[in-house]
Amino acid sequence: MVGQQLMVAMGGSMPDSDLLRRIRAGQAGGVSLSGENIASPEHLRAVVSRLQAAARAGGNPPLLIATDQEGGRVKRLPWAPPALTPLQMSAAGAAVSREQGRRTGTVLASVGINVDLAPVLDVAHSPAAFIWREGRSFGMSPAAVIDSALPFALGLQAAGVAATAKHYPGVGGAVANTDYTHDTIPVTAQDLLPYRAAIASKLALIMLSTAAYPNLDPSGARAVQSRAIVSGLLRGRSSYRGVVITDDVEVGTTRTGPAVVAAAAAGADIVLVSSSEPGGATAFRALLAGARDGRVPIAGVVASYGRVLALKRAYASR
Repeated sequence: MVGQQLMVAMGGSMPDSDLLRRIRAGQAGGVSLSGENIASPEHLRAVVSRLQAAARAGGNPPLLIATDQEGGRVKRLPWAPPALTPLQMSAAGAAVSREQGRRTGTVLASVGINVDLAPVLDVAHSPAAFIWREGRSFGMSPAAVIDSALPFALGLQAAGVAATAKHYPGVGGAVANTDYTHDTIPVTAQDLLPYRAAIASKLALIMLSTAAYPNLDPSGARAVQSRAIVSGLLRGRSSYRGVVITDDVEVGTTRTGPAVVAAAAAGADIVLVSSSEPGGATAFRALLAGARDGRVPIAGVVASYGRVLALKRAYASR
């Protein structure tokens, strides 16, 4: 069960024997692919085939195979759609955004990727926001984001690829990239509106940010490790029933094990450990120990396992 809660990294251009062994043993339920893992459509199909074969050989559910295909500067498959940047999709309108999502999903599915870690639903607070400077935000208003990012996500899902709304509860107020800094962000009601639309539209996954939000959790915990944000706000008051995935929990810490345990204890269904391949093995050992000694409630493990299997039935068994 705890293995299904982990999405891990792959080093190099082909999975090595250690990663394949861990997948066969059920120690990972998903693999996140980055640019270094991807050379061509044919190469990518071979990578995915080896990964999925290892899961089958161990009698495990099929893997979630994920990548970041947002458009613009974040496209792990450089040859694949979307052909437009998020801002261009926003300017072109909902129909174009949905078609870009559908085309992107079609190509991803054709090479075996079943989860797109996109789109960004963060509302940029100003031109100084990193998500705006990097061209990754769909707009500076909730309406602009909802009217373009959400159709893109629904297009992905219509093509058989699970969409991921990120980075909950919003990083539009951050000036520095939260992938590399431990930011504290004052989130507003405006930031939450696109995520409420995503919940209403039943998007498959919502990704938690690595920033802290004192006005939502005075403890100072990062969203990926905040029970107040995950179980209280997202699951409780916002009634989200899909899969909650973290952003990379290795960001901002050298202690992967405690970070993974804290994320699962907060209510995350899938913990992403993508900075290094060895981090995946550390994460599994820590999460298993946490489930056995009660730091991660067994009821939470069982609930997350059920949600992850439901996601796999919908998107990973095709």
